[in-house]
Formats: sequence, structure tokens, C-alpha cells
Amino acid sequence: MVSIEAKEEWNKRLARAKNERLRCTALVAFNAAANHLKQLDLKKINAFTERMSSRDLDRIAAASGEANVFVDSPERFIAALAACMKRGRIMRFPASRDMLEWVADFFGEPDELQLGGWVGAVASQLAALGAEVVVYARPFSKKQAALFDSKIKSIAVAGNGGKSKKSKKLSFTSASKAGREGDATRENWVLRFNQGDSLRLGASFVTAPRSCSLAILESEGVQPFFDEEIEPALEVLGKRTDVALFSGFHSMRENKETQKHMALAIKHLKQLKSSKKILLHWEYNPFDSPALEKKFLKACAGIFDSIDVNEPELVYLLELLNCGHQAKEIEKQENSFNIFEGARSVLDKLKLKRVQVHSVGFHTIVLAKPYPVAPERVRDACLFASVVATTKALTGNRIVSLSDLKASSVSSVSDTGLNQLGVLDSAIAPELLKTTKVKFSSKMRRDYFQNGVIELKNCFALVVPAPIATAAKTTAGLGSVFSAAFVAKERS
Repeated sequence: MVSIEAKEEWNKRLARAKNERLRCTALVAFNAAANHLKQLDLKKINAFTERMSSRDLDRIAAASGEANVFVDSPERFIAALAACMKRGRIMRFPASRDMLEWVADFFGEPDELQLGGWVGAVASQLAALGAEVVVYARPFSKKQAALFDSKIKSIAVAGNGGKSKKSKKLSFTSASKAGREGDATRENWVLRFNQGDSLRLGASFVTAPRSCSLAILESEGVQPFFDEEIEPALEVLGKRTDVALFSGFHSMRENKETQKHMALAIKHLKQLKSSKKILLHWEYNPFDSPALEKKFLKACAGIFDSIDVNEPELVYLLELLNCGHQAKEIEKQENSFNIFEGARSVLDKLKLKRVQVHSVGFHTIVLAKPYPVAPERVRDACLFASVVATTKALTGNRIVSLSDLKASSVSSVSDTGLNQLGVLDSAIAPELLKTTKVKFSSKMRRDYFQNGVIELKNCFALVVPAPIATAAKTTAGLGSVFSAAFVAKERS
């Protein structure tokens, strides 16, 4: 049971986090896009579904129960929409280029064009919180580039400001002016629906329990490695960068170039990591091909320092890493101890320094020993990121500014999170005694409930209670914002 004093201490830390900012240099790569925002016209969609055959509707019903629908037909688009509306939470589905064109033709001009893709969302948020941000993406069209804030930088290469084709000298230009002639624009569609909207599927209806969005994402086109003209400068880039955050490896496909591209990705990550200062963080997304993902997991073991996952992603990753027992335990009960056990297995299998798992109301972190940053500092960075993400959810703002953070109404960690402290506490004591010969005394237990940190033989286990946005105006991108702000704040 968490004491009133312990809860007050957690809330004091939360209050202090509102006055913090980022003071680091961050590289953000590879997955950039332009988002087309559109309010859904359910009457138009229902008129379309009314013309569907019973066979089509049966296929839609079957596919709408899947977690990973690849949108390659109008029927699978409707299935993705049904899945999203049924759950009432934002869901993201990869789509073929043909289907993105179909969506554009069906819905017409977007209501708004917005900087999108993981790179756009994360770079904009980190810059607003005080970080010096450099982005890299290919393709990087002029249309995409123009959506970036002028204070965000891009690596200058031949064709967009670079003076030589191959040079160890590093220079930068404004990302907004770094677009390349001839590069295609990666385009996503974010389709909004309102609470109470109903999708007709034959004789039945799917009604949205809350307002939310369906994101249809271009699945191909991301180049998850650097251009050859930048390669000689990667070691220099690594030395001037505190954190490098990556997303886009999941876009790789099995073809004759796969092995070459994977080798380049690993080579470039190693070059960046030649500086012991930099932290390489992987914002995890499952690959379309489990077989290809297994190859990448084997190749990248010991390369990344950090990874972020949510509970479903953790379960999926554990299964790929042949940790089926831990995956089943989390599926049976999603609690801090089972998540810790799973995260520790990922840490060991991928030879990482840190694993962070974000959940509703609490976060579980595992740090390999020795760790270069004090666990208490990691905890406070996690609270900072929690306030940022919760403020975004409550205000609905696309970007949370430092002034938004200071004025945030977030004031208390959740009882859900405080209860999860107790779950880990009760389960970890036997292991502590077995591996370190240390009995989990009453004093240690009190300290843990106040600090959220347990030191084990080979790692630190952290459970960090977090606020919950009970009246969220948006859920879009909260996981990405939390993850990036957490890593950046830890190294600020």
C-alpha cells in the first residue's frame, strides 16, 4: 500500500517537471511524411458499404478483428475503419500506394495539410521543448520540407546546400529549405470521426464510443539509412549529438536490395555510435514480414542502446525473440511485474542498455548495469515526458510548448500507477533475496514506494506512476511524444 507521503512526493516531482525543459542535441530520422487531415463523411461511406455483397461484408467482419490489417483494397480499408471505430482509439494501418490514391479520390481534397510522419511529430515537439533538433529523411520532397519549423535543421548534402559530394565536414541547413527536387512526397491520411458516428455493415452498425482518428499510412518509400555523401561525416555527427532517435526500419521489404540496405543501416548506426556519448534509440514498429524482422533483430543486437514499446508490441517482440513464456504471462495479466520480466528479456536478447514500456497510468523501465545515468534522473525524465504527453492529450494541441507545460492542469499521478508499484514490490522480493542475498526490508520497501527504483543483480527496475488524461481531446501520437521526450530529457 502506497502511503499518503509517498503519493505526495510523486506529485511534487510531477509539479517540478512542469518547469523543466530540454537541453540536448537530438538527431531524428528516417520516417517523414505529409499528413492529409479529413473529417469523415459517414453518409458517403455507408452509401458505399450498402452496395457491398454479403461476401465482401463477411471478409470485412473477419479482417476488422485483426490487429495488423494491411490496407490493400477498399474492403480492407472499411475493415480498418470498423476496427478503429469499435475500439474508439487511434489506430494506424499501413497501406499500398494504390489504396492511398483510392482514399484521395474517394474523399477528395483534405481539410488540412500537416507535417506528418514520426520524424515530423517528434522533431517539432522536441524543438518546442528546447532541444536542438536535426532531421534526416529520404525521400524528402520540397512539399514535406516546407512544413518544418525554421529552427529545425537538416544535414546539408550535395543538392540541398552541401559544398562537396563526400566530406567529413558537417554542415546544416534549415529543414524547411532542404527539400530535394524530384523526391516524392510520402503521404498519409488521418481520417477523423466523432463520438456517436456509425458505420453500417449490412444489417449491423459499428458506433464510435468517442471521437478519434484512423491513420492510413504509406507503407513504402522510407530509406532507413543515410545517403553515401553523408556517410563520411557520420562519426562527426555522432560526437556532436546527445541522442539519435530512429523510426522507419519496419518499412524494409524482402527484395533483392534487402540485404544491402540492412547492412548499410547497421553500418551507419555503428559509425554514429563510434562516439561513446551518443544514445541510439529505436522507436519500435513491427515489420510486415516476421521473417525479415527476425533477421534485423539478429543484425542489430548490441547496436541500439534503447527501445520503446507498448504492451502489445512487447508481446509481439517477445514472441519473435523466442520468449513465449514471458509473452503469455503479459497476455494473461498486464501488470508491472510481467512487463518488467518481458522487458528484461528484450534487454538481454538485443543487448540493450535500456528498455521503456509505456502503459496507461504507469511506465516500466529496465536499465542494464552499469548505467551511465542515475536511475532517479531516468525516473524524473519519465515524469517530465508523462506531463508532456498528458498535457497534449488534455489540450488537444498538436505541439506542447514550454508555456503549455508550465500552465498544465496535470497535478497528480494515477492510482493505477501507484497500485502497480505494489505489484512489482510483492513479486520482486524473492528474486532480490535469491540473486543478491538481500532481504527486501521494510525500509527498502518504503524507499521503493517513494522512489520507484529497485536495484537487482544485473539491472535496475523502475515503475513510474503517471497521470491519466480522463477527458482527452486527442490520443494521436501520444506514445511517440512520450518516448522521445523521455529519452531526450534523460540526456539533457
